[in-house]
Amino acid sequence: MNMKKLLVLIICATGLVLLEANPAEPATLEVRAPAGIGTLGDVYPCIQDAIDDANDGDELIIHDGTYTETLTITGKGLTLTGEDESTVIIQASETGPYDGNNVFTINAGGKDITIQNMTIRNGDYGIRSSAGNVNVLHCTFYHNGWDGAGLPDPETAPPEDFAYFWNNSGHVTDGGAMRIENSGGSEIAHCTVYENDRGIRFQDGANGNIHENVLRDNIEAGIYLASSTYDGDNGCTNTDVNDNESYGNMNNGILSIGGHTNTIRNNDVHDNWNTGVMLWSPSEITVQGNTINNNSLYAFNGEGNTGDSHGGIRAAGDTNVTARDFAVKILNNDIYDNQAGSIGQTQGVQIDTPVPDEGIEIKGNTFTNHDVDIHVHSQAATTTVNQNKFDGSDVGVQNDDTSATLDAEYNWWGDASGPYNATTNPDALG
Repeated sequence: MNMKKLLVLIICATGLVLLEANPAEPATLEVRAPAGIGTLGDVYPCIQDAIDDANDGDELIIHDGTYTETLTITGKGLTLTGEDESTVIIQASETGPYDGNNVFTINAGGKDITIQNMTIRNGDYGIRSSAGNVNVLHCTFYHNGWDGAGLPDPETAPPEDFAYFWNNSGHVTDGGAMRIENSGGSEIAHCTVYENDRGIRFQDGANGNIHENVLRDNIEAGIYLASSTYDGDNGCTNTDVNDNESYGNMNNGILSIGGHTNTIRNNDVHDNWNTGVMLWSPSEITVQGNTINNNSLYAFNGEGNTGDSHGGIRAAGDTNVTARDFAVKILNNDIYDNQAGSIGQTQGVQIDTPVPDEGIEIKGNTFTNHDVDIHVHSQAATTTVNQNKFDGSDVGVQNDDTSATLDAEYNWWGDASGPYNATTNPDALG
């Protein structure tokens, strides 16, 4: 070997060591619909090709166009950014969610994935993630799990017509806008979600931040903190649902199943078919600063089943929940004009039976225009109802738990004389 060849070998070997020590920076890949491509090169004609070629941490820029694809992301973190939310449209099919395919299917445990600035439609699910820290920002979802057609008129049609629609019409699959499971941290924000089967479903996730979304006219709940089991031992943790508007949905505005240390705050929840905020098997769930009005419009839901339709807020579920500091705090909400739903009277808050006994605090809320503002069926011994404002009509607080006296001191009952009672306070005007 002469000296010139030896020098080349040394340089190549040194370069190889440097490449191993300094991995490449994340790259940006561009996707442009076929009609907009001049020369190919590093511009991809379809999104899946770019996903397949991308390395962990890369960003895909998706230019304006309609892309009919079913996309899969596995084992890598990516950012997919549309050029504009209204003009980048990704759909599983051209007509509707009939073929059972998701728009995005994700399995990327421990990886960060961001999907932003696009419209996602015509899938079974728009996004179906079984693992991965999936963020969804500034996206519009519609006609996922439901094509938006065929719904009977709830003012005139019986529940049986809705059950038939759900099971036989061909317009509905068991999907929705998104189902994000097993995330260690997700932000879902600034999205518009309408005319899907489910809205936002965040399941068995931790450290979620679901904020400033608008959810309307979905067959299931608008926002759904879901659990893989219904015994209260699983569900979401340390998740904040805040500053959303959820209305016109054909089940609950916000539904929470199991989980603990979650907060539902500053949301506008109105005109939903069933209970505005429904809490199943709650543990350390705080419902604070929300406006909750005109919910429980019907006794059934969009599937034709008897709904959880019990007024503004309802807490219920198994008592086999891991003991923690408290069960529920309902604080400083404006709760008014909720309807009778399936219970025959209008109610603001219902504490049903059974419910965990770690403690329930109902404090600082304003109630207007209900037959019963707060109806306690169980756990009166560990429930406090203080510093609320009742409008003085009908019943402010009703305790049906005969095993204990309910602490309902220091409330405003519509008049300084307190609540009327024929025996104990016959001159009261409240």
